[in-house]
Amino acid sequence: MSKGYNLIEGIGVPDESDQWKPEPSFFIWNIDLEEASNVAVRFGQKAFVYGCTNILPSIIWIQPD
Repeated sequence: MSKGYNLIEGIGVPDESDQWKPEPSFFIWNIDLEEASNVAVRFGQKAFVYGCTNILPSIIWIQPD
């Protein structure tokens, strides 16, 4: 990522679902919602989780099912 964001790599693991398989993921510190949406589109994601301090995270859908 060229914008200099700090990120942590991880693995997304579903809860007891046979439809979803574990997949590579990453957490980006201090990114705003618009830029997070741009990153999700760039990487072909259908959705991502976004949150801020003292606010519950939300799923942000990029492409509806």
